[in-house]
Amino acid sequence: MKFWIISAALLLPGSPVQAYADHAATGMGGYVRLLARPDLGGGNGRLGFWNLYGRLLNEGPWVSLDPRMTLLKKSDGAWSDLHLKIEGPGPLGASGGGSLAKMTLTQAYLRAGERRGGDWTLRLGSLGTWFGDLGLYDMRPASLFQGSVGAALEGKQGKWSYLLALGDAGFAMLADQYNAVISAGGAMHYRSKRLVVGLGGEYRFEPEVPGKANAPHATPGMKLEDLLRGEVVERFLEGRPGQEDFFPKPEARSNNSFALVGELGFGGFKTLRWWQSFARFERLHPERSRIENFAGRDFTLYLGDLTNERWRATFGSEAQLVLLPKKLDLWWGVLGIWAWDADNALAPSDHNMQMFSSVLRAQYYLSNRWHLLAEGSLASETSTNGRRWRASARSIEAGTGGMSDSRGLEFGDLETRITKQIKGGLLFSPKGKGLFARPLIRLLYGLQHSNENNAFGNAFETRESNENTFSPVQRHLHHLIALEAEAWF
Repeated sequence: MKFWIISAALLLPGSPVQAYADHAATGMGGYVRLLARPDLGGGNGRLGFWNLYGRLLNEGPWVSLDPRMTLLKKSDGAWSDLHLKIEGPGPLGASGGGSLAKMTLTQAYLRAGERRGGDWTLRLGSLGTWFGDLGLYDMRPASLFQGSVGAALEGKQGKWSYLLALGDAGFAMLADQYNAVISAGGAMHYRSKRLVVGLGGEYRFEPEVPGKANAPHATPGMKLEDLLRGEVVERFLEGRPGQEDFFPKPEARSNNSFALVGELGFGGFKTLRWWQSFARFERLHPERSRIENFAGRDFTLYLGDLTNERWRATFGSEAQLVLLPKKLDLWWGVLGIWAWDADNALAPSDHNMQMFSSVLRAQYYLSNRWHLLAEGSLASETSTNGRRWRASARSIEAGTGGMSDSRGLEFGDLETRITKQIKGGLLFSPKGKGLFARPLIRLLYGLQHSNENNAFGNAFETRESNENTFSPVQRHLHHLIALEAEAWF
């Protein structure tokens, strides 16, 4: 597993030796996932909602380009490289429509050092890094500094390596509502042939800036229940008719959040090729604001005090096993996500959830290049604040305590969504055997069952009404057939 080093690039001290861009050392790396996946069941071409059920058939096409160029080579060993990463959804004819406007420059950084292979490296620009991947889920729980731009230092001594980073995540987190969000932290790794241990952390601080609309604020006296029902302004005006202009002014706040990550990996044995685990514990950054309309007038509600106690813990583990040498490999993964919101004990949300998943994949080698794949997954998603999903087309759309209620804060009649998937197919691997052999062409079939109605991306009518042109449909099974190609380069 390659550790993507976070380091800062600074201008090197001047010298009489002329610098130049070495175009002979220019390269292009990347990744591509292409597919044809007609969805005859009325969905959007994905078997389920997301990768909690395993990445196969649950993610769309993707193209990632990683151009690199050596900018500086000096006789005394000093060097500098430019790295870019451009990525986005797939070609015309697939989801995303092939628009280059959907391709994004997600990384751009300059790296430099006194000599290649030295004890330290500097980097300036994008700071995003991660310890490794949960391959079955295509997730990176142990990631740091995503979206931060700044500088960092990486060092290495024997089997130990470290990094220190300082940047600004404001644009990535807030876009055109930018306010400075300082991110600082680091990581440390120990690596040997059969063992990897890593720890890291990141702290984010957004300072209080009175008078700046994009800075963090809170609307005083606002209650969560009124916010969820869209009745904050209405409650304020009770007993105060005509006093809209006296709605409480926002109060300035400062925000902070953090993430702690860890990695443990070991292997290199006859049966156990590699076992890796990743953990993450974080406090999420508070939300900024939302708009509530009352009597045709928009009021901005600032959410600093009602969204600053959101927490999340993630644990993922994968084992790669050789059951029959050169004939049968097994890949087993588990994933758990715990999310809780200390400010919200009233209504279901993404921040009050417990999610567990297990994925098991077997790959049997018919020959060096032709393989069979079989995969199964079982996932449970539980809302810890009441019912969140609808079990049928006739389930309640909003409720309280399981009873229909037009002002209710629940969204259905299920507290737990259970999703089962099975997938299988034929693989052609020009490179040969192995779970990670690429390029790869695969013909796959997948079947999903969920206790939620229509538990996949779709545009079906959901409400029962005499005004509907189309009636709601009942569907707990969903299946797909797909021809896919995947490659790293």
